[in-house]
Amino acid sequence: MFRHIHKYKRRLGMQYANYNQNGKIWVFIQEHIHVGVLSDTEQQLSLQLQYQETGQSLVTIFVYAKCDEQERRGLWEDIHNLSINMNLPWFVGGDFNFILNNEEKIGGLPVYPQEYEEFAICVNSCDLVDINFKGIPFTWWNGRADRDCIFKRFDRRPFKFIKFWAEAADFQEVVKAHWLATDCTYILIILKWKMKKT
Repeated sequence: MFRHIHKYKRRLGMQYANYNQNGKIWVFIQEHIHVGVLSDTEQQLSLQLQYQETGQSLVTIFVYAKCDEQERRGLWEDIHNLSINMNLPWFVGGDFNFILNNEEKIGGLPVYPQEYEEFAICVNSCDLVDINFKGIPFTWWNGRADRDCIFKRFDRRPFKFIKFWAEAADFQEVVKAHWLATDCTYILIILKWKMKKT
């Protein structure tokens, strides 16, 4: 796995590439950003990013939660423990594999508060705020139609990768061109702009 990471680092001019302990979360960071690993577990990878030109820092927690409710409890504990002494701007994003309230599901059996209360308690106790979204509010569909159709919102920062993108002849050039450009000194604005452009 490391061989493939380093191959892509060289091609895209990246300073840092890493994945969490079970290989489910991959992170690629462009040059001019210093990276420190704060925590690495099966369900999250937490990094402190420092923009070298301004010295500004932020903490990012990338999530890929387990489908099982019992196993997800470890994730809520990880996030809460990280939040206790947090003194930097921070955000948490990824695939939580569960909804935050009953408005994030359409179809199927009703959802009751006790089913998502652990997720909600984690969000509230860490003083996190759900970022508004644009477009379709659901990120998962069970693939069925009519009365059997179910939609849910699992991802808090949706990201989709389609294999044929990487197979296009100019894929690496497109990514590199958009990822290298910086018109702003604020890390979150830069990240949002680069992701949108790419």
